[in-house]
Amino acid sequence: MNDYDIEQAQRGSGNAVKSAAHSASSALESPIKKADTNATLRSGLMAGAAASLFASLALKAAGSREDALFVGQWVPTFLIIALWVTIVREDVAPGT
Repeated sequence: MNDYDIEQAQRGSGNAVKSAAHSASSALESPIKKADTNATLRSGLMAGAAASLFASLALKAAGSREDALFVGQWVPTFLIIALWVTIVREDVAPGT
């Protein structure tokens, strides 16, 4: 082996080490990012439920009974999806 081959081998192993370090750091960040995403999604769903509730109350006060009932039915849907995110997706996040 000449000097050029040795340099190429050293560069290749250095890239492998950098690649392994990068994949290890990505694996550590992944559950944290997923947990943040789940928390953000849950917060958005809870805000949607609250907004639906207040929109339903406003429609009811304005005298639009059928529209108020329609919008009011969104509240449990948002809450059920938020519960699903809490139970199911958080079980999946740490392992993946």
